[in-house]
Amino acid sequence: MCPTQSAPCFSLVLKKHTAFDFESFDDQPFSLKILEGVQPATLPVQPTPAIEAILKAYQAETNAIIENTLTKNELVLEGKFPLIGLNVYNARWNGRYATSSYFIAYQDDGGEMKTLFGDFIVEIDKDYNILTAYRQ
Repeated sequence: MCPTQSAPCFSLVLKKHTAFDFESFDDQPFSLKILEGVQPATLPVQPTPAIEAILKAYQAETNAIIENTLTKNELVLEGKFPLIGLNVYNARWNGRYATSSYFIAYQDDGGEMKTLFGDFIVEIDKDYNILTAYRQ
């Protein structure tokens, strides 16, 4: 008979109806476990003119996005607020400003998490504090 809590009941059902050994899960992901002791190879970097051109174009585009936003000057946040999050899936970085699509999250002066929705350019210091945020 199952206890009143659902988790122990689920465990009993698993033990009875499967050969899956769920009790021996490791704290470390399998992908890391299989790489234990494997040292990274050092390969010589051989930049090609084509790759260098692509990287330069990407950085120029990043700087243009940032400069265009700063020129519009739609400042939405200024101060020193710990960065909690931004959209890293298409973020760009030029060493001072980061782009973020859809949102930025930060900690306000009262310690509460705040989220601004939209596309932003965010000035970030070396300690990951937002200094300024501009709407794109």
